[in-house]
Amino acid sequence: MWTCPKCSARNWDDASVCHACGRSPAGNIVLSAYNSGGNRNYTVTIAPGVVRYFGLDTVVADSVEDLIEGLRKLSAQPQIKAPQAAFDADTVFPNKPWDERLRAHHQYFRLLRDRKAPSCVYQCFHAELRLTNLEFDECMNSWVREAWGSGDVTESFARSSDHLISDSLLGPCVFLKAPFVRNRLSLLAEEAKREAENRRQSIEAELEGKRQEEAARKASEDLERLRRTKFGTFIYVMEDLRTGRFKIGRSMTPNKRERTLQAEVPEVVLRLSVPADEGHENELHCHFASKRIRGEWFELGPDDLIWITEYLKRNGDVERASVDYQWLGTMLFRSAVPRPA
Repeated sequence: MWTCPKCSARNWDDASVCHACGRSPAGNIVLSAYNSGGNRNYTVTIAPGVVRYFGLDTVVADSVEDLIEGLRKLSAQPQIKAPQAAFDADTVFPNKPWDERLRAHHQYFRLLRDRKAPSCVYQCFHAELRLTNLEFDECMNSWVREAWGSGDVTESFARSSDHLISDSLLGPCVFLKAPFVRNRLSLLAEEAKREAENRRQSIEAELEGKRQEEAARKASEDLERLRRTKFGTFIYVMEDLRTGRFKIGRSMTPNKRERTLQAEVPEVVLRLSVPADEGHENELHCHFASKRIRGEWFELGPDDLIWITEYLKRNGDVERASVDYQWLGTMLFRSAVPRPA
């Protein structure tokens, strides 16, 4: 038997390395050229064709810094593949540099060994609270050990507002909502709220961009329609869906005007626009003066709206008109036979 000069573990005479820390009898870290440890060995790629192995026990031993220093001498950036036995540790500590990763594995497995806790308990705690640091003490202080492996005891905490039940690969884990857990859950709730608000704003910004693009396209179409007619403006009718009142106005780009009004009153919609003389707007205002509410807004019935349509058909460029035909058809069915003056 020989005693490891670093960790004092006793080894058989024929053992070339310490079973506890992976050192040679001289106290040096030894990397094996053969993967004899199965799913408990780390694989180190040093260069093309140069692959070495060290065991999980080597990481758990006190010599992890010596291991890291030894690996640095072989390669500045060794590629290290953890064994299947370290799956939980890599789940907890993803995307760390190789040396930080080994230190995290060292601390993680030593804590599991010393506290005698299943690895999935901490993994569950870490994932549930989305932790970025190793909060093992907080996990052990919160973990309800007596509920582990007992469905009945676990179920007894189901309605407790002071406990958190989280699923792991080996069964549900129960954690007390200690101050650390409550604070973390509160931070996560606030973060989720912010993320939801950011998503809402992002979606709204995207929709607003599409609305502006559509408004610009329609405004361009309005100007092109005017270019093809002898008139210099459109006479339009818009409806306020909240009140059922109608606006009679004029604009070179009625779709853009609709968009402007919708910024103040989203329920305003354009019902029809017809190229016509500017004076026709004033004539319509005079004709319906008794039904004026304010400004260009009027209280109009189906007969009035059909009358306006007939008036603009006779005086404007109908071929380049824009009409909400479903709305117009509804007005026609609700009205009497129009008798334009």
